[in-house]
Amino acid sequence: MAWRSAAMLAALMALTACGGGEPAAVEEGEGEDKTPVSSSEAAREESLSREVDPDKTQVRITASGIAFDTDRLVAPADQPFQIVLDNQDDLEHNVAVFETISGVPVFRHPLFRGELIRGPVEIVYDVDALPKGKYVFYCDAHIAEKMKGDFIVR
Repeated sequence: MAWRSAAMLAALMALTACGGGEPAAVEEGEGEDKTPVSSSEAAREESLSREVDPDKTQVRITASGIAFDTDRLVAPADQPFQIVLDNQDDLEHNVAVFETISGVPVFRHPLFRGELIRGPVEIVYDVDALPKGKYVFYCDAHIAEKMKGDFIVR
């Protein structure tokens, strides 16, 4: 009898584990795609649709062909700003900003790290105020490919 209870418990645990997390939500509406959308996917879509804030400075950069279109970005010191990343590749890219010590990036503690996004898509990152200084920016997914540049805050 004990083995039967243990087997039933194991089966119940396996079925529960297969559920895998958040319940799916289905979009309602005639003629719309009825594919279930998890709440984490919905949150990602919301983060990708953030709009440019006209009261903040925008720093724009494009990723295409596993390269950024510039190796120098400039942002205002001591005030929040936005980074607008236009990812034109069917690959994941982001923008991360790091301090340097004697010209060497301090990767362990990013000043800012944007979400990796698969393109083609544009994302707006909100960045907290940074003090005046010279920093570096990288794409976390393509550091080896030298997707990087100087990030000047003045």
